Amino acid sequence: MPSSSRSQNASTEEERDLLFFTLSNPMHEGACCVLALNGILDKVLRKKGEDSRQGPVLRAAMSFLATDRGSDKQHSALRERLKTCQCKPKIRIFHESTTLPSAELLEKFLWTLCLHLADYLTNLGPGKFRKAKQNLPADAQAWPTCIEDIIPASRTEADVLVSIVRWAANYPGGHSVFALLAGLARFLEPFAQVLFQVPVVFLLATRHLQCALQAYDPHVDHTLQMNTFTSPLIACAGLFHEITIINMPSTMDILAKIYEELYPVAVRMEPILRSITDQRMTVPRDWFGLVRRMRDSIGTDGTLLYGEGPLLLEPRVCFAGAFQLMTEMRNRNQCLHLACTARIVSRTSMCSRCGIVRYCSHTCLAAAWTAPHLPHKTLCKVIRALRAATHLVDDTAWSHTVRDSARSDPTEFVGTCTALAVDMRTARAVIDGLWSLGQAKRHSLQANNGDEDKSYRDRDHEQGGVPGYSNGVHREEQLPLGDKFSEEVD
Repeated sequence: MPSSSRSQNASTEEERDLLFFTLSNPMHEGACCVLALNGILDKVLRKKGEDSRQGPVLRAAMSFLATDRGSDKQHSALRERLKTCQCKPKIRIFHESTTLPSAELLEKFLWTLCLHLADYLTNLGPGKFRKAKQNLPADAQAWPTCIEDIIPASRTEADVLVSIVRWAANYPGGHSVFALLAGLARFLEPFAQVLFQVPVVFLLATRHLQCALQAYDPHVDHTLQMNTFTSPLIACAGLFHEITIINMPSTMDILAKIYEELYPVAVRMEPILRSITDQRMTVPRDWFGLVRRMRDSIGTDGTLLYGEGPLLLEPRVCFAGAFQLMTEMRNRNQCLHLACTARIVSRTSMCSRCGIVRYCSHTCLAAAWTAPHLPHKTLCKVIRALRAATHLVDDTAWSHTVRDSARSDPTEFVGTCTALAVDMRTARAVIDGLWSLGQAKRHSLQANNGDEDKSYRDRDHEQGGVPGYSNGVHREEQLPLGDKFSEEVD
């Protein structure tokens, strides 16, 4: 038995080395094809924990997907190289046994790779990097330990976005990268900001959904149509769902621009999805229902109508959006007093009344409470209203619910809101308040510090070993303000 275990470990190391080499040098004559890649990928990346041995592979995977290939011709050459087997006999032992054509094998590989990367980022939580180990060189560290593991120092978020989207430019094919874009948008706020400025990405996702509809066969189980229908649907609808949670107003504006193409897809998708009981179809089903209900909110000129006609949003989208914004805001190492010029602070304390918004001192909270723009007193009131509506007024229960966005799933919170018939307008008020505060803070820092996004690259120097930003464990210290503080400032 020990001998067999050592042999298995040696095999895994060999597979890991082969995967790393191919991702780092995909055009090299020693790189393997998708038959081998599919045969080893899941085994190498099966463990989701903080295993530093996976760091180089994940880092190479991110680089593989986000590298600028120079031109469409070079990118097409890479795809053909991966689909064409030139593997040496010693590599062919790793080939997956399958009858799928090479094009579908490539899509299967991209799907698995993108989901692994997106899942790792989701498990970490927004803006949280792994803790670097002093005894390891940079290229051997767990992934990601710094912003450069995702956005290289010589490139911008827009550069990386363009390179990733190139994989999906020739549809059908490459739809998997939309799942990765969703993970990156949730993890890095600057990346999300760039994504919202490029509506063509979402138009491209809509085209992939159209291709999925054309390929759908009602007489064949959807699980047997993974590459042509199921995974495009999950990836593209998942991206739309994720950006709705990140920034609902901006998402609605984007939808207004692409609505004429997206609406017919929603109409055709809804009856198909009603016939599929797969739990993975829950998000697409809800999303396309929302798109259909938006029809009366889109003006004849393609703009979103506000005012008297309320935008009809799926309640679960509102509840999930409020939850995600609250957990993200609670876990920021940032003072949210707009006049405070600190970008990232080593210690933050929470308002003990709302249990969400953080400040670097009693002074900043006192100033923010009645500030002329976005006073915390108003935001605090709507958050407390949501807490009361969900019966989470107890601080311990509330802390347990929203403590760690790295591993928090909105499903339970959404279920609670639904079961208690929470007024959707309360959740929407929380979303609008937190989003406006986040945007205002961002603009304030840009005005005072220049390029605020640079703080992502400087964070390792500024934190000075702050516990929590790398390992996901935040120092909890509530300001002893509560009702006493409120009485002083009301």
